[in-house]
Amino acid sequence: MSGSSNLASLLSADRMLIEADKTACLIRWKVRDLKGSERQRQAQLLLSTVPASVQGAVVEALKARAAR
Repeated sequence: MSGSSNLASLLSADRMLIEADKTACLIRWKVRDLKGSERQRQAQLLLSTVPASVQGAVVEALKARAAR
């Protein structure tokens, strides 16, 4: 087996984490040029559009990316 993986072969929890990370990247990209409280407000607004079932995972992905 090669080093690549197929998304279809991943468990649904793993796919959810990948989607959460992609969503976190999108949120960070959309607020990249904003500063301070406006950045926080816009990020919260974008996060509110994410289904509640994955919001926690997206928040964790945002925290992990901010720590990099």
